[in-house]
Amino acid sequence: MRLDKQRLLQAIFGVDTKKSIGDNALNEILSELEPRYIFILQHRYGNHSTPIKTIAAICPRADGNVGVTTERVRQLEHAALRKLKHPSRIRRLCRESKD
Repeated sequence: MRLDKQRLLQAIFGVDTKKSIGDNALNEILSELEPRYIFILQHRYGNHSTPIKTIAAICPRADGNVGVTTERVRQLEHAALRKLKHPSRIRRLCRESKD
């Protein structure tokens, strides 16, 4: 799973970070998330095969064929970022940084 790393790190740390964090460290942290969180982050922050999408564009596909509301997608994105911002995960990312 490859996300636009700089955009995601900016969302996690809140500022444009100068930290260089290895793909392995970030992928390890992301792999701990539930698949629905990964799906939302892949589409909100983009990856090699998926362009960045708006919340409204994610809704029909976020929960299979049923779809979810834009508010629910926003909540899931917020929850995923909150999990990534957990102090234990931040420490692990910072340990792996290559300043």
